[in-house]
Amino acid sequence: TFVFPEKGVRPIAVMIDNQGTKCLPQGGLDKAQVIYEVIVEGGLTRLMLIFWGNEASLIGPVRSARHYFLDYAMEHDAIYVHYGWSPRAIEDIRNLKINNIDGVGSGGSIFWDLTNDKNNWQDSYTSMEKIQSFSAKAGYRKSTDRDLVFAYNKEDIELVDGVKAENVFIKYSSSYNCSFTYDAATGLYKRFKEGQPQMERVTGKQLMAKNIIIQRVKNYNIAGDSEGRQDLDTVGSGSGMYITRGKAINIKWSKSKRNSATQYTDENGNEISLNPGQTWVQIVPLNAKITFE
Repeated sequence: TFVFPEKGVRPIAVMIDNQGTKCLPQGGLDKAQVIYEVIVEGGLTRLMLIFWGNEASLIGPVRSARHYFLDYAMEHDAIYVHYGWSPRAIEDIRNLKINNIDGVGSGGSIFWDLTNDKNNWQDSYTSMEKIQSFSAKAGYRKSTDRDLVFAYNKEDIELVDGVKAENVFIKYSSSYNCSFTYDAATGLYKRFKEGQPQMERVTGKQLMAKNIIIQRVKNYNIAGDSEGRQDLDTVGSGSGMYITRGKAINIKWSKSKRNSATQYTDENGNEISLNPGQTWVQIVPLNAKITFE
């Protein structure tokens, strides 16, 4: 049964590796209520899981911070868990006073490696128990006065005027794509990474989503960054789609400042309300190729 995000409860946000096959299968993705998938350098993506109190014994592989993920973590007033950082991210974490747990810094004790390979940076894991324990010792607030970013229906509601979207294909770049296939029997979408079923480490089962939000956001290289790291125009407005139960509608998004909640509305300006279940927020480049049938 789906654990609804609870108003007043402060969530945990965790950065997760999605690069290549070495990071697979990832752990804990099935326990997050919301997953953000966002473009990073090299045309690849990184994930950020948002948890409201769900127990997860194995979360990872945890990877380093990128500054624009903070914009989505701050919407939820989440405690931000990462393993290292980009130059812009560490600056922002300090300046914005983000409650964070960093594997390279003081939070190293909450992580363990799944392999003995010193050169494998894609094997660092943590657990919800360790995150909560560290947060308590650090004196991080457990509660929040922020409103929930997403509204939920109590039970499934079909999209009115939705177009058929049973196979959803999202090409982030020439080097990466993901897709979802609707299973009418369960009312869920099976998740694929580059054509292969995306599995969860603990259960050995394929990841399943109830809701998919596609949000088109302008991205570009940070000037002078030797690694080709990205900047994203997270603040502003744009277009997207909301997909659930085999149907899709066009939506609009807007965000007034970095720490304010992104508003997702239908074309008539009404806030979208999610069906009970896991939501993937696919933050894609403006030129991403998206097809559905």
